[in-house]
Amino acid sequence: MIKYEIVIFVLLSMSSCSSIASTWEKVPPDNLRKASNWENVNYCVVETVSKNTLQLLEKKPIEKISLLQANVLCESEIAIEIENGFQPYLVRALFINQFTGTYVVKRLDAHLWINHESLSSLSASPRKSVLIVFLKEPPSEVYVTAYADE
Repeated sequence: MIKYEIVIFVLLSMSSCSSIASTWEKVPPDNLRKASNWENVNYCVVETVSKNTLQLLEKKPIEKISLLQANVLCESEIAIEIENGFQPYLVRALFINQFTGTYVVKRLDAHLWINHESLSSLSASPRKSVLIVFLKEPPSEVYVTAYADE
């Protein structure tokens, strides 16, 4: 049986989001970071959302939402049938350069790791973004990182 988890990204490009992005960063411990059995999670990028969405994730890194809320945040009908117990969750993410980068989203048991890798000639600070992730169960830990190579 193939297990799929679907992620929909909601990118934020507001400059005001960068002020406290470091509070969202959480690096996985070495033993998890070096583990080879992380499973990749599929994703796609969707519409920009308002700053109000960030407030839902200020106190905790993941928040369960309804399919209707996911559709509103994405500003379109999500063409995904929620089957087999998948539920939408808002989850924290960071990026440094959204134009040259990509997200790598992985799950290992009860751990979810969202990493954005990009190119940048500047030493820019990470900025906040929000993902909508469809999971069967919420993770117990959410790790959020962003790296840029020059």
